[in-house]
Amino acid sequence: RGAGAMASRHPRCTVEYIGKHSREFRIEAPRGEPGSWDAWLDANGRRVAAAMLAVALVVELWTARYSVWTSPVLASLAIAAAVRHVRRSRVQEESLLVIQELGVQLKTKTVGGGERLRFLDKENIKTVLLNEGIQRCSVNFYLAFVMRDADRLEIAFPSLRPRLPALQQAFLGTRAVLFGETDEAAERSDGELGDDAGAWAG
Repeated sequence: RGAGAMASRHPRCTVEYIGKHSREFRIEAPRGEPGSWDAWLDANGRRVAAAMLAVALVVELWTARYSVWTSPVLASLAIAAAVRHVRRSRVQEESLLVIQELGVQLKTKTVGGGERLRFLDKENIKTVLLNEGIQRCSVNFYLAFVMRDADRLEIAFPSLRPRLPALQQAFLGTRAVLFGETDEAAERSDGELGDDAGAWAG
């Protein structure tokens, strides 16, 4: 039970081998533990927003002291909109699809169903890096693509930030597909590369 609770705090990482020339790495956000803010927001965010609007309208009609666009209604509208936005914009999944002949597709999915896609043409990918950076007095590792026609790096999994073991597997797998480098993990027929607590599972 203790091990399961620990695993739930880390993103779930999976890899899918699509033939010999394509591979997809997916990161799923951990579900909030019972009693956590994330779990509560996922379960109740929509109802809270609706309840706040209902209460504000009842107060408005009962007191008749304010116009429709003043204090209680306006404040409740703003808070309800913020709650809805936070819930819908939370990143649920990030993926890295590597296709040997074409390049890389980076995808981000949100809880609200939104998707953002970025495609990196293989001809424009100069190299793939696994680097470390310092942010807020902590060291973070990231997987980055150096592009020939841009001054900035393209970062994979920028929101969910999987741990180093998962990034190492994605790094080796990406280079194996794009550049033909040896990747021992690719020899596993079922794609099993580890547990849910930070390494990849098939």
